[in-house]
Amino acid sequence: MESQPFFTFFYALIYFSTLLKFSTAADTIARNESIRDGETLVSFNRRFEIGFFSPGSSRNRYLGVWYKSTPSANVWVANRNNPILDSNGVLTISKNGTLVLLNGTNGVIWSTNISKVAESPVAQLLDSGNLVLLDKTSTSSNTYLWQSFDFPCDTRLQGMKMGKNSDTGLDQYLTSWKSADDPSSGDFTYRVENHGLPQLVVSMGSVRKYRSGPWNGLRFSGFPLLTNPAVKPKFDLEGNNLNYILNPYNNSVITRQTLNHTGLLQLYVMNENNTEWDLIPKSPEEWEVLDSSSGCLRSVPLDCQSGEGFVKVAGVKLPDLLEFWLNTSMSLNECEAECLKNCSCMAYTNSNISGGGSGCLIWFGDLIDVREFIAEDSEQDIYIRLPASELRSINDSHKKQRRVKILVVSSISGMLILGLVCRVYNCKDKGKKER
Repeated sequence: MESQPFFTFFYALIYFSTLLKFSTAADTIARNESIRDGETLVSFNRRFEIGFFSPGSSRNRYLGVWYKSTPSANVWVANRNNPILDSNGVLTISKNGTLVLLNGTNGVIWSTNISKVAESPVAQLLDSGNLVLLDKTSTSSNTYLWQSFDFPCDTRLQGMKMGKNSDTGLDQYLTSWKSADDPSSGDFTYRVENHGLPQLVVSMGSVRKYRSGPWNGLRFSGFPLLTNPAVKPKFDLEGNNLNYILNPYNNSVITRQTLNHTGLLQLYVMNENNTEWDLIPKSPEEWEVLDSSSGCLRSVPLDCQSGEGFVKVAGVKLPDLLEFWLNTSMSLNECEAECLKNCSCMAYTNSNISGGGSGCLIWFGDLIDVREFIAEDSEQDIYIRLPASELRSINDSHKKQRRVKILVVSSISGMLILGLVCRVYNCKDKGKKER
């Protein structure tokens, strides 16, 4: 009888050890472990979940990552182009240490396909939404054998990079779903183009549908009105690699950017304490499409004669970078002089407007997809080349406007003075009569 308390304590210890193991392993699977359809992994702080799902009215099964609080917000799909046709899917780690998705007949539906063999491989779902494969024997906790952030689908999460890595050849960009019920690769892509200055481009196949305008050191010149206090865009230069990252200003704010199946970019913002997403912008009309069918047409052609100069246009989306020249060390005055030397130069501006402005960006040929914004805080200017006759016309127009303003001000001032004099004399006459 005396041994009974010992066995009770022993079994209780085993029971709680099992519970502890289960709770600590909820976000990971190791070699020879798996999750089946109906089971999930949940990140440590219960922000993200990974498991099997069927989108919309589809009966196909996919392995995906979604927000724990809003399961309909899928952010990544492993087998987007190769669905499982039943509920017999299994995610596991193979003998050689790769993460594999199997169907009911043990056929490989998807895998991480890495060459390096890990001694103790573990797959873990992080609170960032990143599914990673790592080696537990590695001394560095941030060295991943593979990560889902390197292979985005239609959604960008906080801290996820966009851009092409010249060392590995990896190009990180978004590809839309084919439809709301089909996560396979759709018609639209959203990527960083870096031809001298980086800009964001949405394309339908080989046809560009939207571009952000070049990065000017503070923002993309094409959407000064789409600033948002919740997130801040940033470019990081790592060696020869340029990475575009979208980070929140506040850690309590959760953001995701999605390229939907119609080609519309949508930024969703949610406070950590809420379970509803706010969409920015609210309406699709706030995203202007690319108009590459025409550029700025001159009423008077340039003849490269003396007297040509430039007119300043404030608050613009810079022209597309088709034919251009870039020098990051020139001043604006040097840039103007450089443009005047070349009869093919159509316009110039600072390549970087931060810190008072620096660098020189020059355009040759047609100025494609230029937009003027009515925004007081827009700091992006461009100087467009004009012939002498056009400059004289503009200067004469400005002089007339100044003369009109002077006449109006003079007339108003005269009327005010006359009114004041009349009022004074009226008051005096009234005083005499009263006496």
